[in-house]
This record gives sequence, C-alpha cells and structure tokens, in this order.
Amino acid sequence: MNQSQNEIFHRTIDISNSDEFENIIRDLKSSLNRIDNSFKNENNFMRKIDKTDIWFGEAQEKLYAKYLELSKCYNPVVESLSIYIKFLENVVSSYKNAELVMNNDIDDNSENFIVN
Repeated sequence: MNQSQNEIFHRTIDISNSDEFENIIRDLKSSLNRIDNSFKNENNFMRKIDKTDIWFGEAQEKLYAKYLELSKCYNPVVESLSIYIKFLENVVSSYKNAELVMNNDIDDNSENFIVN
C-alpha cells in the first residue's frame, strides 16, 4: 500500500463533513478498481503461462498451482471491499437524511424556540 492509500485508510473522518466523506469513498472505489484491474491482469498473464509454450517445467507447474490457490482469495477481497464501500455510502446517505429531517423540524418549529 503506498503512502496516499495508507492515508485514505487511516485518516480520521468527520461525518458531519459529508463532502470529505464522499471523497474518501471515491478514493476507496478507485483503489478497488485498481485492485480489480491488477487481479485481472495477473489472471490473464497466468493463463497465458498455463496455455502457451512460454515456459514449461516443474517451476511453471508450482507457480501456476500457487497462483490457483491464491486466486481463490480474489473474489472475497473484492466482495468485502465492495460491501464496505456500500456501507459507507449508506452511512453518508443516512446522515444526510437525518440532517435534512432535523433541519426541517427546526424550520417548522422555529417560532417555538426560546432563546435566553
């Protein structure tokens, strides 16, 4: 993980600043797309190694077997990140809706407020 990605995952988020929160979600989506593309590129490369006569031998067989083992982790990683991103989008949406309801209640009841 590079420095900017590390910052995305470890900075404190102020939910009251939904623009900042939405920017972080966009950054996470972008990171997910890069991860997805990386996995797809690796998959394409490994299939070429397996299907062509680029490389034969025990080392190729071991490498490809290890790839197949590790590639089983691909879908769970992408799915987990997608679920987390959707969760964050729901948090922002819920917060915005709650804020809208509160502001409308304040506007509707402003004549009943007593200010000391």
